Amino acid sequence: MPYRFARERLDASDFASGRVFHSLPGRTGFPVRLADELFQRCLAIRTAQGQHEPAVLYDPCCGGATLLCTLAYHHWPALREVFASDADPDAVALAARNLALLTPAGLAERRAAIEARYQEYGKTSHADALASADRLAGRLAQHLQGHAVPTRHFVADALDAASLLAQIGPGAVDLVITDVPYGQHSAWIREGKSDQSERLI
Repeated sequence: MPYRFARERLDASDFASGRVFHSLPGRTGFPVRLADELFQRCLAIRTAQGQHEPAVLYDPCCGGATLLCTLAYHHWPALREVFASDADPDAVALAARNLALLTPAGLAERRAAIEARYQEYGKTSHADALASADRLAGRLAQHLQGHAVPTRHFVADALDAASLLAQIGPGAVDLVITDVPYGQHSAWIREGKSDQSERLI
């Protein structure tokens, strides 16, 4: 796919899962540059349609919500609110921890935890993570001079429209971006033997 917006190959290590963003074994990540490109294409479509106000962004298969957090840090002025959901409660719990990193208190708490590990083990990886946390804190402080971006997270089946509407209401979301399960590190959950219904994790 040719890149029309995210043309530069910038260092995205600050957004790597497990560095500042929380991660768990087996959880997938999403390429930062590709996420940036896709989101900017969505924004271009909205602009062409005359929609210039900040958007509500939703990921219905959020996993750990690193995709949402990355987009928030890159495109904060373009966002009004961020919603995250998943059918897996453990994934939503992880997402909650990462979405907290979009607040000064949450990011400060995470930095303190990394600092404690660095003081205990002195690893280069911890020093790198501290530097990333400081850079993210600088970006966040700058973003917050404009406005905050509230977040919501909840457990929901992405294939159950009624349950989604009960959580977010009709017309509440402007943009949906997600990385659907593709069978290697993430999969569709099948429930029940009779109808083999599927839901997302």
